[in-house]
Amino acid sequence: MKIAYNSCYGGFMLSEIAEQLYMEKKLGKKVCWYQQFDSGNVLKISDVNGLIGRTALSMDYFMSTVDSDENPDPEAIRLNKIYCDPYMPRNDPALIQILECLGKKAYNPTFSDIRILDVPDGSDWKISDYDGVETVYWSETPIHVSYESGSKEGE
Repeated sequence: MKIAYNSCYGGFMLSEIAEQLYMEKKLGKKVCWYQQFDSGNVLKISDVNGLIGRTALSMDYFMSTVDSDENPDPEAIRLNKIYCDPYMPRNDPALIQILECLGKKAYNPTFSDIRILDVPDGSDWKISDYDGVETVYWSETPIHVSYESGSKEGE
């Protein structure tokens, strides 16, 4: 089984092209990126590679399941906004396939350095995060996490 994790400070953040491919795989239909202007107009972005890193820093960019080539109504485009879940299962085969196919183009290099760890099938695993740097803990037996407070009430 393969698990994706972030190995640098910042956090797990896919690139715009990886988000688009992931959503298309999950939804089973085409997804388009748009830029929204203060006027309410929207502009379809044909070259997503030119966006790298911008969408994470701006609410002016979004994905929609409506293609403006087929339906140019800005309201229909906005009503069908979709967002890629940042807490997606890190062992999702679709995610792993996209990461392996795109390589470094699969993540935002400003905030992420996504790696893939291969662990034995059926292993239990957890991801720990410290300021965006993630560590994968895995075991062939179940992992139990306990938190100790130092003293128990009534002692």
